[in-house]
Amino acid sequence: MRLNSLILFGFKSFPARTKLTFNQGVIAIVGPNGCGKSNIVDAIRWVLGEQSPSMLRAKKMDDILYNGNNDGQTGLAEVRLVVENEGLFSPPGYENTPEIEIMRRIHKSGDTEYRINGKTCRLKDIHYLFMDTGVGSRAYSILDQGQISAFIDMVPQDRRLLIEEVAGISRFRARRSEAERCVARTKQNLERLEDLLVEVGRQRRFLSRQAKRTDRYLKLRKEQDQLDQALLAHAWLLELKRRMDLERERDSLSADLSGVQAELSKNVSDRKRLELEVLETEEVLAAIRKGLTDAEDGLQKLREEASQHDRLLIKEENRLQAAEKTLMELDEKGTLTEHGREGLQKDIKALKAEESSYLFEITDRENEIEESKAIRDQVRESLEAVKVELVDAAARHARLDSERNGLRDRKDRLRRRLDQKRNELQGISEHVKGLEGDLKGQQEKIEKAMAELDSLAHDGKRLECTVSALKSRLSDIVKKRHEADSELASCRARLNALRTIDASGEGFSMATNRLLGSSDVPTLGVLADFLEVEPGWEHLVEIALGHGIQALIVPDMEACDKAISFLKNQPSGRASLIIPGIESGNAEGARDNTLLEFVRAGHPVDRVVADILVHWKVVPDLKAAFNICNTDNKPLFYITRDGEILTPWGELVFGDKDKASSGILARKAEISGLTARENELRESSMQIRIEEDEISKGLLKAEAGLREVNEKKGSISEDLTGHKKERDSLLREIEAEKERSQRIDLEIEEAEKEILDIDISLEELEETIEAAVSARIEAEGQIKGREDALRQQEQVLSRRRKVIEEYRIKMARVQTQLQEREQELG
Repeated sequence: MRLNSLILFGFKSFPARTKLTFNQGVIAIVGPNGCGKSNIVDAIRWVLGEQSPSMLRAKKMDDILYNGNNDGQTGLAEVRLVVENEGLFSPPGYENTPEIEIMRRIHKSGDTEYRINGKTCRLKDIHYLFMDTGVGSRAYSILDQGQISAFIDMVPQDRRLLIEEVAGISRFRARRSEAERCVARTKQNLERLEDLLVEVGRQRRFLSRQAKRTDRYLKLRKEQDQLDQALLAHAWLLELKRRMDLERERDSLSADLSGVQAELSKNVSDRKRLELEVLETEEVLAAIRKGLTDAEDGLQKLREEASQHDRLLIKEENRLQAAEKTLMELDEKGTLTEHGREGLQKDIKALKAEESSYLFEITDRENEIEESKAIRDQVRESLEAVKVELVDAAARHARLDSERNGLRDRKDRLRRRLDQKRNELQGISEHVKGLEGDLKGQQEKIEKAMAELDSLAHDGKRLECTVSALKSRLSDIVKKRHEADSELASCRARLNALRTIDASGEGFSMATNRLLGSSDVPTLGVLADFLEVEPGWEHLVEIALGHGIQALIVPDMEACDKAISFLKNQPSGRASLIIPGIESGNAEGARDNTLLEFVRAGHPVDRVVADILVHWKVVPDLKAAFNICNTDNKPLFYITRDGEILTPWGELVFGDKDKASSGILARKAEISGLTARENELRESSMQIRIEEDEISKGLLKAEAGLREVNEKKGSISEDLTGHKKERDSLLREIEAEKERSQRIDLEIEEAEKEILDIDISLEELEETIEAAVSARIEAEGQIKGREDALRQQEQVLSRRRKVIEEYRIKMARVQTQLQEREQELG
């Protein structure tokens, strides 16, 4: 097998249908992080049957569906894997198929489909297809990161499984395991069947005893229920008294708890205060410790600095000695040059005095120049100021004139706007009146709808209560019907089984069954068909009658001869025949304490049965039987309730009484009882079904009424919602119109105030414009005088600058001579 192609649609990062073709040789998938390389391996693993989301790098299985933001979500994910079916090994059933296509599809609802070559299959079929080929969701053909080291560290059992997969025997191991599981299940079913057969036999033997125990249990259960009710009433009274005592105790404890809580709150506050003091003390202690540590560090640094200063002091002392020696040498040289320097110092002193006089003169002249500059600047500044005043006056005049024109235009616009707003305000008032009328109509509709909803809600609650009560009754009656049907089915099953057994002649001899089935021999039935035995005495009566219980009743001697001839011609064993007499006997005087007391025999066998059972006396035990036998000389059979028999000739018969009889009478008695019970259950089931039909009809009617009420409520609610929306819309529109009216009122008021302010401003502007014209004329005269004064100050400043230049030249000459003398002195 070789991987041929892979088709992805809606799987993880592949929203569109994408086909990958794998040619011969080594195939490598290259791309940046997040482009979906690992998703291709996950797709291969998934289509091969992987069921664990963690192996697919997902939290749950539906995470593999594409969930993009721009392209939207997809409703399903589908992967198709095509492999070439060539080579030495081909899967069984696909030997002639050149290619095998495996498809897996998962829907958003979680449903998954598997297909092989377009045919629907099971996940197990895909596993069997690739078994022993090395291909699969967990096979060695797909190696994840770190799996090589896992193979190396495998335990021998896991390594054996891998070797078996490579050797191609895992398929047979899987089939063997499946066959062993089937065999084990079959053995369990057989054992269970045997247990069921044993259990059914045991239940069949003890069914009669269980019926008596059930009656006794029901009686005792009724008494127990009555006693339980009385006990619960007594316990309820005790608990009520105990509850009252506990409530009083709770009230007292609540009062004590309040005091304890107050004291606890006080203690908590004291504790918090003490904790704060402890924390503050610890902080102070930590600061002291830190200061002590810093002081110790400083002391250590000071010691190191002292040691360093000692070393520097020694070094400086050595340098001082060398400097003193050098100073002594320089003193000797200075004595020789002292006399030549005195003459140069006198010349330097004279030059410095001359330099100081020139410097004083220059300073005076510079001060005069500065004074002239200051005066000139003052004149210039005053001129500029006057020019500025002139410009300001002209600009102010132009601005005031423009402002006056603007105020006049604004006044005209405000008057036109004021008229427009007043007209608009009148229109709004009329519109609001119309809206208020519509609002009143909507409010009336809303109140009417609310009243209808309240009425429907009341009807709905009433119908819901009715539906709930009917559903509860229906649930109870259905449960009761199921119980009755179950009991009826059980009764019918048991009755049919007994009738089948009775019809098959179980317990009768072969001769009796053949005579009953023969059409040549007329019979009235067997003796057991004519007997009615009180419950619990069937086995004793059957023991007393013995084989006679299955004796055939024939109408006359002719029928007797035919029966004898039939058995002679067809030997089938022995049979008993009873030919009833014409008249019935009377054994009423001897019925007491005999089995005849518990048996009612029908005509024509009543005399025969009486003649047999009158000789069977019922005694409590064998001891009483021996005592009566010794005192009574009548040849009677004595029998106890346990089936123990004392014959007239002294023979004692005892043992299991159930095995001493064939169970014919017990079976017939049970058939009779079950027939009566079946009729009762049938009538009860019919009554229950009638009641169920009535309740169902009432429930359907109530539910239809409830649906009608809910539909009306829904319709009225929609209308009410529409009315409320219309009302809210009207309210919002009225509120908006009122707000708009208020804004227009404010705008009108503001416009009127603004017009009044404009009139006042225009009067003030006229006065200001006149003052601005006067100020401009005055500024023009001041500019002319300031320009003349400025020209005079410029001439004075020019003369003073020429004088100071002459003094600076003289001072530069003296400074040159002074530098020469100082160089000679140096």
